[in-house]
Amino acid sequence: MSPSYGGEVFRKIYGYAPRQYLTKLKIAQDKRLLQMPDLSVIDVSEALGYRDPAHFSRQFKKWTENTPYQYRKSHQ
Repeated sequence: MSPSYGGEVFRKIYGYAPRQYLTKLKIAQDKRLLQMPDLSVIDVSEALGYRDPAHFSRQFKKWTENTPYQYRKSHQ
């Protein structure tokens, strides 16, 4: 099976491209971890594999239109 055909089949089954699907899963995990008050944003970014917490914050804002701090504050 070629990668392009695999992506096409994945899209038909899940309704998203593989990368979009993984991003949605990652955002859901980000949000779950940010709702744990005992974890700092740095801890969350490290748990998700980010080397730079600032990069995590930029990506999170790009995906959700909120910074991790804003999200955490609004979901306490």
